[in-house]
Amino acid sequence: MSNQARACRAVSLAIRRGELPALGDGKTICVDCGAVAACYDHRDYLRPLDVEPVCRSCNNKRGPAKNHNGPSIVKKVRAPDSVDFQQLVITLRERGWAQPRLARKFGCSAAMISNLKTGKCIEPRYPLGAALVKLEKETRK
Repeated sequence: MSNQARACRAVSLAIRRGELPALGDGKTICVDCGAVAACYDHRDYLRPLDVEPVCRSCNNKRGPAKNHNGPSIVKKVRAPDSVDFQQLVITLRERGWAQPRLARKFGCSAAMISNLKTGKCIEPRYPLGAALVKLEKETRK
């Protein structure tokens, strides 16, 4: 789940619990222009309840929040050192392990395996990285 999705979910839960006012009633005004607020704006997704009510126009003017695609709230553990995952996925493909098959085996998306193969993702999270390394060693025989 992305930082943005976590923050939006936290706001939704806060509204349901009554910690933030619902915005559909027309009573809450935009902090920037005074129009009726339509949404809550985050300036930093890692601070999910630090929000301000704004209208759609002002939300668009403000632009994206910090940490939109930045570091995850979940601490990332390094995969085994000095592994070229791009080459590892290519090697596994040559040994008969297609991307969808790898994704099913390890419970991740085929897009994740594709991103490793193309170099868009250099290092997966530890469980996937360790499992790929283990499978590569098992298929060497």
